[in-house]
Amino acid sequence: MRERLEVIIRKYQPKGIQQVREICCDTGFWGKPIDRVFIDRELFADLILKPYLEKEPEHTLIAEHNNKIVGYLTGYLGNNFELKSLPIILKVATKGLYRLIIGKYAHHKRTREFIKWALTKGLSQIPKHPKNAAHLHMNIKEGYHNQGIGSRLLQEYEKMLIQEGVYHYYGDVVSSNIKRTIDLFEKLGFNFYSRVKITAFESEIKEPLYIICIHKKLK
Repeated sequence: MRERLEVIIRKYQPKGIQQVREICCDTGFWGKPIDRVFIDRELFADLILKPYLEKEPEHTLIAEHNNKIVGYLTGYLGNNFELKSLPIILKVATKGLYRLIIGKYAHHKRTREFIKWALTKGLSQIPKHPKNAAHLHMNIKEGYHNQGIGSRLLQEYEKMLIQEGVYHYYGDVVSSNIKRTIDLFEKLGFNFYSRVKITAFESEIKEPLYIICIHKKLK
């Protein structure tokens, strides 16, 4: 059995933003680097992280090994995450559309396709979410899985929620095997809430992919 690494779970500090953004992009394509699908790392990291780090940075947790960030969990404790983060999303989307129009992605067809998907089909490929629940997004750097890092991040996040008087939360997981994913997260106390088929990666992955919303009640 592989020996567990000594990993520290701590609160996010702005000085670590670049490492967090790198992990976000390095895991953005179903756990692999997003570059194959979308070459604009700046825009991708903004899209995924800014709704959390601009609204509620105090609810972000970091996993650190040997003074390097190897994972993160961004949390949002307020209600109506999609609605309240919409101005940030629209700003990022507008920037991407502008870059598309001026030809920044002229040399990369897949990026152009991805932006068009995000601005059209992507808007409807969002699963239903529970009301009045906290929300999270989590990623762990390749090579650091199966170390219990994800479980520890969730445990610290749940402590944070309870202290704030919030007793349920949800997250979205991209998967091609619904049953296996649900079985895995049920072991962590989650329940299946909803799902929707996602078509963003059909050019690369031939099997159907789904965004699965998982939900957990703390009491």
